[in-house]
Amino acid sequence: MVFGVRPRRTFWAVAALTAVGLAAGPPRASAGMVQLQFNKATGQSTKVTYKDDKNKDKTATVTPGPYYWKPTGGDLAGRFSDPTVTLCVELTQTIQIPNKYSYTVNPVDDMVKAGNGDLFRKLWGAYYNWDYNNDAKKQAKNNWNNSKDFKGSVASTAFQLVVWELVYDGPGNLDLRAGNFKAGTDTQLGDTKTAYGLAKTWLAYLADKSKPNTFKDTFKGQQLVWLSSPTAQDQLTVIPVPEPTSTALMLGGLAGCGLVRRMRAGRPTAS
Repeated sequence: MVFGVRPRRTFWAVAALTAVGLAAGPPRASAGMVQLQFNKATGQSTKVTYKDDKNKDKTATVTPGPYYWKPTGGDLAGRFSDPTVTLCVELTQTIQIPNKYSYTVNPVDDMVKAGNGDLFRKLWGAYYNWDYNNDAKKQAKNNWNNSKDFKGSVASTAFQLVVWELVYDGPGNLDLRAGNFKAGTDTQLGDTKTAYGLAKTWLAYLADKSKPNTFKDTFKGQQLVWLSSPTAQDQLTVIPVPEPTSTALMLGGLAGCGLVRRMRAGRPTAS
């Protein structure tokens, strides 16, 4: 994301803005790098149709996520679990086992259409809190990188299909039979025991504004990030939200000290 150059600000303005930013809420993931080694894919082979780089329909059989990775380097590697679990974002590029890839780590909202970031988070919450068998005891935990939390290949493949639908068509068109991304026959989409049918159910859930977005409660202290690369498939995953940096805290403190000094300087002297 490219930002325009702003006029130079005074120290007071910069420090005050820093203090406001700290008070406004938790910090977002800063842009940084991580190197990941691709080790495993566990989804069901799935036939899909999507728009390629030339905006032409391409039909292919693909292996969806979840994908399993090992962090091997980069300034943000310490915030990635071993294994790191991702879902694929795009279909026009590829990755291969056991290659290593370097990714830029971006807040998901910086990489998608307005409104789509909330839909991605709503999907993550729905996947983990969905009552697959009408049995509350079988609800998933909130550890994204724990392979035991995945609901099997049908649910995981459905999860991946919805991610692709959001990337290629969301938020305006959440229909697996139309748009830039298509998957499943009418029969398959009508059967919730298939990945296609379950994906259709989740898309209806995302489109229903009365349904809750449980991401914040399910993934406390974590955030959804987009891993981008010019040469490899982009990925989505969940990582811990960074703590405020010592520099930001220092600037916030200096802003307070400076304000006190200015207030003192403006007081009339006692006669």
